[in-house]
Order: sequence, then structure tokens, then C-alpha cells
Amino acid sequence: MKNGIGQAAGLAETREWCKKHGRRLIRSNEGLICVECVERKAGGRNDNPEHRAQCAVIAWRDQAVIKWPELRLLHAIPNGGKRDVATARKLRAEGVVAGIPDLCLPVARKGYHGLYIEMKAGDKQVTPIQREVGELLEGQGYMVAVCNSADLAICRIEEYLGGV
Repeated sequence: MKNGIGQAAGLAETREWCKKHGRRLIRSNEGLICVECVERKAGGRNDNPEHRAQCAVIAWRDQAVIKWPELRLLHAIPNGGKRDVATARKLRAEGVVAGIPDLCLPVARKGYHGLYIEMKAGDKQVTPIQREVGELLEGQGYMVAVCNSADLAICRIEEYLGGV
């Protein structure tokens, strides 16, 4: 995908390229971005590669709504992350459920009710509870994908929406 996500999705609005990665820049709410730069940006000691990859997917979504308006429905489910005990109790009381995937696209396609994506960094595997929840979601008619990069997640979304 040397020409970048924007071009792969048919959304290459800009003629500018990332000098570092040779990828076409796409527009997001934050201006022109390179998805690979967003995904690789170092965050120091608190670096979270899953967070960066998910942010890159959302930055792509902000541009890809031109082609697929239903992508406005793609949203994050903030189940993960480190929280203090009081916040964790509050979220549990509000209905946060362990194992729910990171991203949800509630758009029916290809016989599925919607698409859930679990983002994983590098070679990390899903936990037993994530696997169980994924199987329950599949049993209810949802497609579930585990993606270890923004590029893979974007490809899965494009395939699901019928663009590839």
C-alpha cells in the first residue's frame, strides 16, 4: 500500500505525500496526516501502540466518510485502559462490560448486523474473555475482527463495506 490509505480507499483529496513514509496524506479534523506517522508516533514511557493504531483508524474514518457516509457510526467502546478504583466502579455500574471489542460499526452488511474490531498491538493475543465475547457477538450475527495495525483494521472495514 505504498500510495497510502487515502488512495486505497479512493479518497486521495490531497496531492501531498509523507516524506518519511512515501504515503499520500489524508485530511482529518487535525489537518493533513499520514496514517503511518500517527500509528508510529512515539509516546514515551506511557506509549500505547493500540491507542495509536486506533487513533489512526479514527483519523482515516474522518476522511473516509466522504466515500462511506455510514462510517460516521464507527465509534470506540472505552472498556480498556487503566483507571482508578472509583472510576472503575462507576463505569461498571454504568454498564461497562469486560471483553467488548474496541471499535463498533453498527452497519448491516453481507448478512451481518455490524462489525466489531478488537485492536491488538504487535503479536498480542486476545484474552479468554475477549475470545468468549467475540464468539457471543458472532453468534448474534456480528462480524468480529482482531487487528494488529491500523492498516489491517482499515482493510477489514473497507472489505466489510464492500469497497475492496
